[in-house]
Amino acid sequence: MSLLDKILNKAINNEFLTDEEIAFLLDLKIDEQRKELFKAARKMREKYFKNKIFLYGFVYFSTYCRNKCNFCYYRKENNNSIRYRKSLDEILAIADALKKSGVHLLDLTMGEDPYFLSRGREGYNELIEIVKVVKEKTKLPLMISPGIVPKDVLNDLSKVGANWYACYQETHSIDLYKK
Repeated sequence: MSLLDKILNKAINNEFLTDEEIAFLLDLKIDEQRKELFKAARKMREKYFKNKIFLYGFVYFSTYCRNKCNFCYYRKENNNSIRYRKSLDEILAIADALKKSGVHLLDLTMGEDPYFLSRGREGYNELIEIVKVVKEKTKLPLMISPGIVPKDVLNDLSKVGANWYACYQETHSIDLYKK
């Protein structure tokens, strides 16, 4: 059995893959191997999701950002970008409306807002509270996109209901991008 077969069997049997195994799959260059990967992915999709469509909705709750990522409309240097920071009530109203519309997952998204990320634990606690209250109110799976936060904050966000963490700022730092 090839290394690829072993890794795909692990995935199909719901076993966690190591970082090295994931890197191996992401680095496949041979078309036949990629076809095997996609076949396994289709098998897993069918197993867990059948032929259903799942929707997720973005809740952009802050357009302030301390970064200068060229690809992003909300980058710090773009003076044409309209800046706002939603209140908790506004965030909850949007999240509730998205839930009522049939969305299956919410993505709480912001730039790397200094209001939350540059005030130390006070700012992080406010962010954690937003996630907690949205999770309690909607009961939906949550993806959070708060920018780069310390590991202990990630753990706290997970404890209050964040199911996924998306980091879109990876191109801001050349060293981080290389990783």
